[in-house]
Amino acid sequence: MYLRFGDIPEDECSRIYRGEDCVGNEIGVSVYDSTVDEFGNVSVCLPLPLNRNTLDTFRHLVEYENRPCYLVEGRVVGRGSDNEPLIQNVKIVKKVEEYREKLG
Repeated sequence: MYLRFGDIPEDECSRIYRGEDCVGNEIGVSVYDSTVDEFGNVSVCLPLPLNRNTLDTFRHLVEYENRPCYLVEGRVVGRGSDNEPLIQNVKIVKKVEEYREKLG
């Protein structure tokens, strides 16, 4: 099971960004490894080894982007620019409605 922030690109290829600039395409859809416990709680697993760009990307997705979030399945086709899994033949298992803590 994987966690995907954002809708699935029609061509099933995520974009590679450096800052605001698109610098290329991945060979699949960027996702994060995840697990779901017996209570339905989702845990995300960040790719190791961690680097500053990986952490910045994840923080940006969770804190600042207003993207939908999905649990998905698919076939692994490689690793992305942040060492995250890349998948194709993506199937949405479930939309994750609440993944941000509400403040104030």
